[in-house]
Formats: sequence, C-alpha cells, structure tokens
Amino acid sequence: LNTSTGLVVRGAEGTTPVTHGAGFTVRNVASAGTLGDLTQTCNVRSSQFGAKGDGTTDDTAAIQAAVTVCIRRGGGIVYLPPGTYKVSSTISANVTGVSVYITGAGRGATTIAYYGTTGPALKIWDPVIAATTTSYLYGGGLTGITFDNTNAAAGCACAQVGDVFQFALDVAVQNATGAGSAGVHLLNQYWWTEQTHGSIYATNCQIPVLFDQVVVGTVNVTGSFYRTDLVIWVNQTTATQNGVVFQNGTYIADGAL
Repeated sequence: LNTSTGLVVRGAEGTTPVTHGAGFTVRNVASAGTLGDLTQTCNVRSSQFGAKGDGTTDDTAAIQAAVTVCIRRGGGIVYLPPGTYKVSSTISANVTGVSVYITGAGRGATTIAYYGTTGPALKIWDPVIAATTTSYLYGGGLTGITFDNTNAAAGCACAQVGDVFQFALDVAVQNATGAGSAGVHLLNQYWWTEQTHGSIYATNCQIPVLFDQVVVGTVNVTGSFYRTDLVIWVNQTTATQNGVVFQNGTYIADGAL
C-alpha cells in the first residue's frame, strides 16, 4: 500500500507490480515467499534459500538459512536435493524443543563437501539440560547424505550430533583423514544422547565413529549413550585408522552396535 496515493500494487514475485485504483477489494496480502515459510519442508534449492548444489558455489549461507527457518517454524524437514553442496563453515542447528530432520536424496546422491578449517561440517545439538526443562529434544535426524571432508582441515568432523534423544542417522562419511578427524562425532556437552538409531557407512576416516563427552553446559553431562542401536560399516584404507572409538568415559548399555 502506497500511503501517499492510497494505491495498492501487487504482482507475482519477480515480476513487475501491477497498480490498482482505490476502492478494489484486497483478497491476498501474502507473497509467495511468505506463504512458502508456512510449509513444513525447507528445500535448500528453492528460490527462498538459493542453494546451487553444483559442487562449486558456496552453499553454506543458503543451507544455514533453511535450517534456521525450519527451527523457527517449530521443526520439520530441511531437504537437500541430489547434488554436491560446498560448505565452508559449520552449519549449526540448535534444536531445543523441536525436531529437525536434515535429509538428502540418499547416500551417494546428496553430498556435503566440507572446506572448513575448524569444527564439523554440520552440528546438531540441544544445549538445554533435561532436568530443567520440559522441552528436551525428542526425535530429529540426519539422513540420506554423504559427507566428504577431502578438503577440510585436520581435526574437522563430518557431522557432530549430541545431547539428543531418539535421533535417526542414515549417512555416509568419508575422507576425514587428518589427525583427530572424525566421521560421525557423537558428543555429549550438556546432558546425554540416548536411543540413537540407524546406520553409518564410514570410509577413509581417521576416526570413523567417535563417542565422546566434553563438559560445556553443567556438571549434569554424562557419558551415557544408552540404548544406541546402530549398524556401522567401517572401511579402513590404512593400518593407522581407527574403528569405533569411545573416549572420556562414554559408554553404551542396553543397546547394540
């Protein structure tokens, strides 16, 4: 609405607006972008976010924007269609009280190629202590994606997940070869991670799968990964690479690897 003339302009997004005279009835006051924000799936390749998935364009900001919008909506799916997504710094999902599923088109179809110098390519965690809230995270997942750390610095993980409950995993991780580098880093920093389930295929990683705890939030942090139910394939390419590693007092009970 042009308040000086009393005229209303409208038009499909990306087109030249059409001017209407005073006195007509306004029936639609939402743009396509606004309406898109009401859906429960955030496609990172949509015009709203603009990821390319061409292996060359830096898609970090686009993917992070999709994750942020998904969390703001109260949870849902962040979808990465087939392609290779170049990521230069950590994609962060602070998911207190909501369940977010970051989903690709399948292992080998959707790849996140990490070029970062520190931290993991993608991090999902809940920093709220379960004993002090009723909104502790249940659910969420990371599925249908291959992570490739060929171009990442030493010590970088492909994916880091922690302080969550009933989390689903179905990923491939590869080429995390630098000292201290991990494929999937399951990390408790605020509480615990329990009933993680699914599958991981790890190849050419210094630490294919790492169970870990590092106190950040409070002394309530535990090493518990109770009731974990994971199928893990480890393809070691050198004799110096590890298998599944537990450190800093982490443990599994009533579960299966």
